[in-house]
Amino acid sequence: MSHTVVKRFAGTSTVIRTQRIMGKSDIRRPAYILFLFISILSVVFAFIFYIWIRLEVIRAGYDIAAAHKEQVRLVQENKELRIAVSDLRSPKRIERIARDRLNLHYPKAEEVVKLR
Repeated sequence: MSHTVVKRFAGTSTVIRTQRIMGKSDIRRPAYILFLFISILSVVFAFIFYIWIRLEVIRAGYDIAAAHKEQVRLVQENKELRIAVSDLRSPKRIERIARDRLNLHYPKAEEVVKLR
């Protein structure tokens, strides 16, 4: 459906414009319905994509927080294990175990054999 609008301006020639006005028959056209369907579908997909991205960001944030917590725990465990290793390598501890459990003692002067 077309509608012609005629406007006259003072001191100028006549301007004629043709405007297209949408009627009921245009809404029922398959091309318009397809355009409307694709538009609505695009908006829905864009919204779903936005929600999915936001959820992925939130999930990644939780994963980062969990990894950081695990890192702190592992650093603390590493410190404790280093202390345990230094205690186990202590010369006093090794001497005590050799003397008490293995019945070892320092050699006397006559027990020492010199090799050339």
